Amino acid sequence: MKTKAVPHPIPYQGSKRNLAADILRYFPAICHVDRAFAGSAAITIAAAVNEAGERYHINDLNKPLMDLWRAIIETPEVIAAQYESRGENSSRILAPFTI
Repeated sequence: MKTKAVPHPIPYQGSKRNLAADILRYFPAICHVDRAFAGSAAITIAAAVNEAGERYHINDLNKPLMDLWRAIIETPEVIAAQYESRGENSSRILAPFTI
């Protein structure tokens, strides 16, 4: 299976996003993708983009992380605006220190 590369909203060390294509090659034909330890959800996102299942479920004990995922899924425009605003604020704050 040739897989599509996918940008990630939560790129962090330990994420499987760089291994997702290799991992997906071993996926059986399934309807549901359930991830008990979602983390950055790299495998679930890659599975969804590459249509490796019909339904996807992520879970994690880290409540703030799951709250962020819920917001990304349910109100992506709000999260995108917050990230954009944060970037503008960071640029403004760092401007005096930029050569």
